[in-house]
Amino acid sequence: MPADERTDLYKHLNQEQRDALLPALAQAQREDIRKLSAYEERTAGALMTSDYATLAAHMTVSEALAALRLEAPDAETIYHAYVIDDERKLLGVVSLRVLILAAPEQLINDIMMSTVVSCNVNDDQEDVAKVVARYDLIALLLPMIVVL
Repeated sequence: MPADERTDLYKHLNQEQRDALLPALAQAQREDIRKLSAYEERTAGALMTSDYATLAAHMTVSEALAALRLEAPDAETIYHAYVIDDERKLLGVVSLRVLILAAPEQLINDIMMSTVVSCNVNDDQEDVAKVVARYDLIALLLPMIVVL
């Protein structure tokens, strides 16, 4: 179940059900639910998922495609991969289309688009939807969590 859907389900449970469910989940899933459920309804944060694909700028296209093959089963979407540095700071984004068409030896750093559109996790979801529509985006990256 994708992280955002898992969190939505968790929010619909009563406290007794939540207390029974959390210990049965893996530590990473528990932390994910706690983080994602903390955002107020109708904010960008309430729509987020943590299931997205990331790449390093120093990877070749060939390495990136191999990494995506491993990561894809756990990612909600791989239409875009987010390029991050060692501190998980967003550097840019690369579409799957660009990856497929690029030469295998090209570096991700050379084909990625630097991101210029930003929103805050506490922004109203309607405002974020307008940004997505204005720039014809599939997703937005908000502090390393994707809004789909």
